[in-house]
This record gives sequence, structure tokens and C-alpha cells, in this order.
Amino acid sequence: MNRYLDRLQRLRWTINRWIQIYKQTRPNHLPKANEDLTYIDDEISRCVCDIDTKYRYTRQELLEFNRLYTLYKATDDYSSPTAYAGEYSEVR
Repeated sequence: MNRYLDRLQRLRWTINRWIQIYKQTRPNHLPKANEDLTYIDDEISRCVCDIDTKYRYTRQELLEFNRLYTLYKATDDYSSPTAYAGEYSEVR
């Protein structure tokens, strides 16, 4: 199996989750998120077609995948383990 496929599928899931959660509250960001999702879907298709892992990503492409993952993960308040930390702090 292609070694990049799992990473790309997690990235697709993260972007898709972000779109589903924020489509009502952040509609201005939806076109870019949909564009990123399409880009990742294309990359997944390319990985599925390349079972022997002959295709290698450049460092720049890998950095772009990491940037996208960080962008969507960091802006998703609901997936952050510290998102509700203030609500559960001890009251004195």
C-alpha cells in the first residue's frame, strides 16, 4: 500500500469535518476549504492508482499537506483537547 495514503485520508477527513462544522458560521472560508478538499481527493486518487509507491512527493508537497492539516486542525475548536478548558476550570 502507498505510504502516503493514510496521511492523505486523515487530511481529507479533517478538512471535510471542518466544512461540515463551519459551513454555517464561516461561509466565506468554504470556497477555499472545498478547493483544498478537491486537491486532496485528487492526490488520494493518484495514490490509489500507484500501488507500488513509485510516485514520491517532493518536500514542498509534503510541507503543503502538513500546512493544510495544521490549518484545519488548529481552527477546529471542537477537535482541540483544550477547547473547553475554560469551562471546566475550578471556580473559587
